[in-house]
Amino acid sequence: MTLTTSTYRRGWNGKPQLNGVRQYWRLPNPDAITEKATSPVLVVEKHYVDNDLRRVTFLDVETGETVYSKGYLNGLPHGKSTGGAYHNGKRVGIWHEIPYYAGTEEISVQKSYRDGYLHGEWIWKGAGGRTLQTAKYDDGRLIEWNGLPTKQAIELLLRKCELDDADFSRLQRPAACVELISQPSLDNSTKRGQPRTNRWQLHVDGQRTNLTLAERVLDPFDFFPPHRNITNFLPGDPIIESLLATCLNSNETLVLREHTLYFVEISSAELIP
Repeated sequence: MTLTTSTYRRGWNGKPQLNGVRQYWRLPNPDAITEKATSPVLVVEKHYVDNDLRRVTFLDVETGETVYSKGYLNGLPHGKSTGGAYHNGKRVGIWHEIPYYAGTEEISVQKSYRDGYLHGEWIWKGAGGRTLQTAKYDDGRLIEWNGLPTKQAIELLLRKCELDDADFSRLQRPAACVELISQPSLDNSTKRGQPRTNRWQLHVDGQRTNLTLAERVLDPFDFFPPHRNITNFLPGDPIIESLLATCLNSNETLVLREHTLYFVEISSAELIP
């Protein structure tokens, strides 16, 4: 149950316009045994100027502190927001993303944008501020990975995959179509809570390559086949560069293990011996 309070002013046409703060309150549930609050709790505030939304703020129901805030102008994200800033609906400048957890480790992520495009340095840091991974972009294109030019870093990685010359060359060239085809699992366990390895074979322009990609997962469901897309792929882009960029956007990276490229979450447990 919620309660909404709003502030209005009379517009030039004589009709009321939202102007000021609109507040959303969560009302206590008298039937809930564990309900702690005995009075309404403010959960969301929206600020308007003449019906134009200027800011949305989400509040912690227990402390009342701001959890997330986002500015708007003319219907588009604009101005300071939690983590960074927008300009006319596009991310700009340095962003400090909300940290994520890998197990009990808090991972902080700094990203950088220009006019909505990935631009500048991205940094992932783990416990004690230790740098786990870096990337650098130029107007949306990944140009450096962990301090090396992207092309050089990928070439070094692929040389360790024991590919033949044809695949080694093909995976560094642009392609019209790239697919990850699911392979049968080599694990015997199908019990919930047990680790399992999902595997894919990389196909380029309809042709199978010898590059295998994999990920370790917990709590698998056999009726949900493992599925991955290369979301950053565009025809004309280098294949592995697109695959890597997709991973980094999801706070993952590529790690070579036993001649197989693994998708792993960026964390100390996965990246630091």
